Amino acid sequence: MLGSRTSPYLQEKLALLSTLTVFGQVPELVEQLLGLRVNQSQVYRQCQRIADGLDEQHLSTPSPALAAQQAQAPGMVDGSMLFTDHGWQETKLGRVFAADLSANKSAGPQASEYVAHRGCYTGFTPHFERLLPPDSPVRKVFITDGAAWIGQWLSTSYPDATHILDYYHVVEKLAAVARQLPQGDTWLARQQQHLLCDESERVEAHVAGLRQLPAADRQGLGSYLRANHYRMRHGLLSRPTACLSAAARLRPRTAVCCKYA
Repeated sequence: MLGSRTSPYLQEKLALLSTLTVFGQVPELVEQLLGLRVNQSQVYRQCQRIADGLDEQHLSTPSPALAAQQAQAPGMVDGSMLFTDHGWQETKLGRVFAADLSANKSAGPQASEYVAHRGCYTGFTPHFERLLPPDSPVRKVFITDGAAWIGQWLSTSYPDATHILDYYHVVEKLAAVARQLPQGDTWLARQQQHLLCDESERVEAHVAGLRQLPAADRQGLGSYLRANHYRMRHGLLSRPTACLSAAARLRPRTAVCCKYA
């Protein structure tokens, strides 16, 4: 078992391994690779010590690729709950692409900047705004779900930005209704086409006309569509399905940068 006088070299390797997997798996890897016994608490302390020494302002400074971007800055924001050693905790995650999605449809994590925060969104938003300043000259396009806090924050801090409701969140809700219809597949395909042509009013009208649905289901979906009407702007993207599919890669519960012990 390692003592308190762990060499700087080994401290660095413990931290390196912790970026590749969860803390609980590091002790077994260290024993297999180095023949040394460490416990999870030692791994956590080393990572925490390094994290405490990082400059917060430097962490919030955009990379050269993002800082030099002049045309468009697509961004995504989401929230989730993570089960940690201390129970369920709220988590927020933001992503800003340092690449034009229309030109680089396969842009991966290396072409992005991430901001992760464990806690309420009020602690997350200042970090995100340092990464993508509201007064920066780039054209900002946000793809998010229908969470009220996201819509209110973006409308206040980024009033000139383009807000787009995640296409797949909308379709998921429409698909739940389509399953209750005799020709649900046909009905759903028609609504998807309306969305991609910026005809959300027609989707709202079609939902309102579904008298065969329970009133609560019809009214609930109608309220959702009306509340997010200003974000139903999927036709603004030249290839919506290619670009919007990136939203699935943002989910905090699977993002490696939100891996809390």
